[in-house]
Amino acid sequence: FATPQLFVMSFLFEKNQVDLVLKANISVWLAVLYLGLVMSALGYYFWYTLIRLYEVEKVAPFLLLLPVFSLVGSIIFLNEALSLMKALGGVIIILGVAFVSLEKRN
Repeated sequence: FATPQLFVMSFLFEKNQVDLVLKANISVWLAVLYLGLVMSALGYYFWYTLIRLYEVEKVAPFLLLLPVFSLVGSIIFLNEALSLMKALGGVIIILGVAFVSLEKRN
């Protein structure tokens, strides 16, 4: 359902979309495949498998790790730079998930 809205927003706020798509190199297309297949399809498969096996309150905090895995993926696949703020944010997220998970277990 989001596709038509995203096309409209892209048309309104971006320029040269057709040129950029035609000139995209292999790393861009590999990133699109990664996001479409690994992050979406495989991610949802694992998520619903965990929901089926465990209670939601035990699994839900780990969904908050998504930005950390997205950051790692962007560093590996897109050669994004890791800044101090990004690293600090990732550590804060990981500590927060650990805190919530360990607190619920006790």
